[in-house]
Amino acid sequence: MYRYLFVRTDLPIHTQLVQACHAGIEAGKHFCRDPDIDSLIVLQVQDEDALLACCQYVADQGIERMLFREPDLGDSATAFCTEPVGGEQRRVFRRFRLWEAEPCLRA
Repeated sequence: MYRYLFVRTDLPIHTQLVQACHAGIEAGKHFCRDPDIDSLIVLQVQDEDALLACCQYVADQGIERMLFREPDLGDSATAFCTEPVGGEQRRVFRRFRLWEAEPCLRA
């Protein structure tokens, strides 16, 4: 079983990591009924609008998810994580891009 976590890439990288962790923790508390999780797959979306659209798409596929809103960022939606997903339902996520950190450049 897998959990899929989406995070916005228009946020600073350190904020992306924090928001991804927040969403993962909240989903873990909410979907604690299945401890058999093999992996957490982190996917990226461009901005809040894309995040909300992905969240709705995932819901439309019958997959539960936990959307995290950050109070310190004006209560904006920053990340979401799914319930444990297995089998054919995993195909839903093939259209999305894996999260990729931008290289850190030093002057």
